Amino acid sequence: MTIKVLNAMKKPSYFSLLLLFFVACENDINTIDAGFIGDEKFTNVTVDYEVSFDTENIDRIKSTALGQYLLGVYNDPEFGALKASFVSQLGLPSNVKYYTGKEFVSDTIVTPILDSVVLYVPYQSTLKSIDSDTKVKTFELDSVYGLYNKTTKEYGSFHLKVHKLNTFLSSLDPTDPSQSNTYYTDKNYDLAADGLLADIVNFKPSASDTVTIIERKIGNEIYDRDTIRLTNGTPRMAIPLSKEIFKRDILDLLPATGEDTPSEFSSLANFTRHFKGLYIETVSDDAASIASLKLTDAFVGMYYTNIVKKGSTDAVLDTIKETRTFALGGVKASKFEHDHARLNNDPKNLYIQGAAGSQANVKLLGYDSGNTGTVSAELLGLRNEAHDADGKLKWLINEASLKFYMKEDFLETATDTVFKLFLYKKTPNYNSQIVDYMSSASALAVQGKLTKDKDLSTDDKNIYYYKFLLTDYITNLLETGNTANVDNFGLKVFTQSDVPTAATDTIVTSYNWDPRGVVLHGKESEADAKRVVLKIKYAKE
Repeated sequence: MTIKVLNAMKKPSYFSLLLLFFVACENDINTIDAGFIGDEKFTNVTVDYEVSFDTENIDRIKSTALGQYLLGVYNDPEFGALKASFVSQLGLPSNVKYYTGKEFVSDTIVTPILDSVVLYVPYQSTLKSIDSDTKVKTFELDSVYGLYNKTTKEYGSFHLKVHKLNTFLSSLDPTDPSQSNTYYTDKNYDLAADGLLADIVNFKPSASDTVTIIERKIGNEIYDRDTIRLTNGTPRMAIPLSKEIFKRDILDLLPATGEDTPSEFSSLANFTRHFKGLYIETVSDDAASIASLKLTDAFVGMYYTNIVKKGSTDAVLDTIKETRTFALGGVKASKFEHDHARLNNDPKNLYIQGAAGSQANVKLLGYDSGNTGTVSAELLGLRNEAHDADGKLKWLINEASLKFYMKEDFLETATDTVFKLFLYKKTPNYNSQIVDYMSSASALAVQGKLTKDKDLSTDDKNIYYYKFLLTDYITNLLETGNTANVDNFGLKVFTQSDVPTAATDTIVTSYNWDPRGVVLHGKESEADAKRVVLKIKYAKE
């Protein structure tokens, strides 16, 4: 059903017409008849068109080159549990010799003793304060979601394991080496049978995890301690890894000064075949917390001591502290496991969740996925109405928009708040940007932003919506001679990778690492102010 609201305008002055010309885009100016300037009266019209939609579960998305990787459990009352893990190759240190001093002299033995192995993954954080006396810095984690105790300032804990990978992560497509390989978030990975590197039952992200103490030992005696901090003392997870496995698979194979480098360490390609990488796995399913991690500065630190002894007497001549760093590099990929156990996919509401959760298909002007080759009757009717008998466009589109209202009681049970959604065109071969995102830089700041509705909110309840402008899209659709059909639209949780970086950046990828979700109000009745409609505002003669 189409609803029209007519507001008679006063006879415009020439100043008003000039102002209208300045604010209109070039295409709008070209559609104005010469007779537009004169004594005729003009009318502002608002037309509401019904919108159909459905919720679509996302089984998987591309996980390589995500930019950010999730680790932990996100359990929301509306969406069920999301369990996230990731895999990564290790880089080869610039120096692969365990001893870099002078060549051994007779009756001298240099033995490397492994002190500790630690996996460091920095959190995204913000510096909140610096104590004026102690200079101690206080941080706040930026991208950790899920359970959080505001009193104790603790995030929910989850069961975490780190494994040595048995799956070789290839950057090239095995079936076509000229193409890059693609890993999806539902891929299963093989683990080395004897490669359990860590098992932490109650791991919890913490903004106070900024320091690691490495104990240096000779035998069972501690002879020194190293204090390890990241740059600026920022918080990070520090996971102790198995010394036995790193000793067996790496340290015992490293050469000393004057010795030949083994083939396993002669190149990065050989090393990644020898030590295929790490699988950092979330084991538990219970509600906890989940961290979004960049991994750009993540690494494994292997700390050992070279003990120099006199062979004939076994006397210790020297102790040399050493560190080898293995960056998390090469191929990295996320692993998502959704249960969708409580996803209430009802026709009245929309369920939107990031990180391969769910999104919406939004259908305007009678779009029919089963009949995409034929222009919809609704669009044909709109085009006929917008043109005069000579086929000339008689409308000046001032605004076309969609509003999606958050379900009223959602925030009462929601784990987190989604502050921005993203609308895009879904085409058979690829997804693409809407022209309104590309035509105005300012549109990026307002499109899909969570906004309080001041008219519908009351003292007892706040009403929120996400609004999208489709002014240029609808204008182009109604241009004289345009025979294209309306597009199917997708609606998902926004991530930074959705922002076009150039005028030619029109492709929308499936990358998404935001675990949060939102339930949107659908359609109750035609009288419901919060139902989803396409609202077109135009001026006509």
